[in-house]
Amino acid sequence: MNLAHYMAQYDHEHSSGWNKLLHGIGIPMIFAGLILFLFAKWIWGGAFFVGGWIFLLLGHRIEGNHPAFFQGPMYLLVGPIWVAKEAWMFLTGEHRAPYKLWVACIYGRTWPGICRRYG
Repeated sequence: MNLAHYMAQYDHEHSSGWNKLLHGIGIPMIFAGLILFLFAKWIWGGAFFVGGWIFLLLGHRIEGNHPAFFQGPMYLLVGPIWVAKEAWMFLTGEHRAPYKLWVACIYGRTWPGICRRYG
């Protein structure tokens, strides 16, 4: 499986606006927590790390599904990439392709050239 497949799966499982918002806050908090834990004050690092996971788990509770990393450790890397993509799309005002079109692009089941528009 390639990154596009993992991203499509991750996107499919994170469709709630609240879950996206909580991931957008929680994942950066986890990374900040790791950095603080390793290079600065460990108590702040631990608080950010645990707080970030609480945001993620709350988002999944709202959405009604389990965190993607239960499907495999690769999703621990996909999550931050997905949040960065979502943040970039929000900041630039890009509109994303509907999920079915995105999957069709991944598996080559659409018109040539249409997928380049949606990246």
